[in-house]
Amino acid sequence: MTIRKQKIRERMFAEQASRLLEERWKIKDFERPDFIIEGPQSKFGLEVTENFIGSVTKKGSFLARGEADRNRKLQNLKKKCLEKFPYVAGWSVNYVSLNGDISERGMFDWLATHSYGDSIPESSIELFDFLPRSRIRQLVARIYISDGYSTDWHYVNDTCGWVHVANENFQTRIDEKAIQVPTYKKVISDIRLLVVADALQNSQKASITPEFIPEFRGFNTIYYLYNPVWIRKFSSDDFPIS
Repeated sequence: MTIRKQKIRERMFAEQASRLLEERWKIKDFERPDFIIEGPQSKFGLEVTENFIGSVTKKGSFLARGEADRNRKLQNLKKKCLEKFPYVAGWSVNYVSLNGDISERGMFDWLATHSYGDSIPESSIELFDFLPRSRIRQLVARIYISDGYSTDWHYVNDTCGWVHVANENFQTRIDEKAIQVPTYKKVISDIRLLVVADALQNSQKASITPEFIPEFRGFNTIYYLYNPVWIRKFSSDDFPIS
């Protein structure tokens, strides 16, 4: 992800936090911290980071990398389909894999034998491909096509998973960012952290338990945004021992 796209994503999360908190935030782009916020009663610095389920290393989330790889493969397939079958340009495609992969051959074979022009198939479509190292065909995916509101192609398997408890990972994200708190406080004394679980993807269906209270590590306030549904606010004033 480019720096510009990352900044746009972080701003989107800050705006959603403002909406869910029902606070009017004037958001100014900054670096270290990510934003300077003028709220209804105070001005503060806001750093934004994301939380994940499972293993997270310096290279990021293992699960998120897999999602990114599959999305990249699906978007490449979309591009190839548009070049060969231009009439799919208006289609929104939801791709449901039955084998954990994306079948270019299955998609091309189906499109080659079904010329719909500008019309849209009314039901789900079954895609078939050959088993590895064999000539046996099997059902590998179902796709659901619509038009009129989007032309996006989605890999559905990566959006419909279970929600996991991620208290420990939440605290780890705080600890990672806390290293920079002294730098942030040279800019502005009130420094807050927004930790985001973007629940639209399986890798970030990372919830926290109601009783969990994080260690603040120098942050004045910490927000946990389970995007786009809910947000929790933890203020160090409410938990002075931390």
